[in-house]
Amino acid sequence: GGNRSGSLFTWIMLSFIGAALILLTGWWWLPVVYLCLVAVVHVLTYISPTVRNAVSTNTNLMITMLIGGLWHGASWLFVIWGGLNGLGLVVYKYWKRISPWEGRDHWAVLAFRVLLTFAFISFTRIWFRSDSLATANAMLDRLASGIDLAVLLTVVQGTPSVFGLFALGMLVHWVPERWKERYRQGFAALPLWAMAAICVVVVVIIQQARSAEMVPFIYFQF
Repeated sequence: GGNRSGSLFTWIMLSFIGAALILLTGWWWLPVVYLCLVAVVHVLTYISPTVRNAVSTNTNLMITMLIGGLWHGASWLFVIWGGLNGLGLVVYKYWKRISPWEGRDHWAVLAFRVLLTFAFISFTRIWFRSDSLATANAMLDRLASGIDLAVLLTVVQGTPSVFGLFALGMLVHWVPERWKERYRQGFAALPLWAMAAICVVVVVIIQQARSAEMVPFIYFQF
C-alpha cells in the first residue's frame, strides 16, 4: 500500500498496466516511452526518503485507480476514467496541505467541498458512460461551447414529476438528522395497514416519475 511505500508488487502492477496500454494502442514506441518513465520513477525513489515516499504513495494511488478502470473493461474510456480519479486523489492529497480551509467546518466550506467533489466525479463519468471516445469528445465540446441555459425551464416543464421527485429526494437528504429520526420513528409506530398504504403510494409516485424504459443495473455488464 501507499502508506507503506512501494514493493515488488508495485512494479509488477506497473508492468501489467503498461502491457494493457500497449495492447490497447498498438503503438510500437509506447513500450520505450513507458519503460523510460518507469526508470525515471525508479531513480527518483532512491534520491531521498521524502521523494521515495511521495513517489511510492502516488504511484500506488494511480495504480489502484487505473486497475479499477481496467477492471471495468479494456478500453481507453475506462483507463481515462480511472486515471482522472487517481489524479484527483493525488492533487487533493497535496492541496489539503496548503489549503487555508482545511480543518474548517463552516457550512459554506463544507458545501463548497461537496459541490466540487460532486462536480469532479460527475465530470469523470463522461468517459465512464460514453460508448466511444468520439461521444466523450462531443460531450466535452457541448460543455465548453454548447450549453444553452434558456432551455432549462423547458426541460423542467416537460418532466415536472422527475424534477419534483429529485427535489423531494434532495430535501430528504439535507434535512437535519433529528428530523429524519423523528419521521422514521413515526413511520415505525404506524399500524401495519398504514405502512403498507404509504409504501403503495411511494411505489405509485416512483412509477409516475419514470420517464423511460427500465435501465438495467450498470454493473451487471461487468
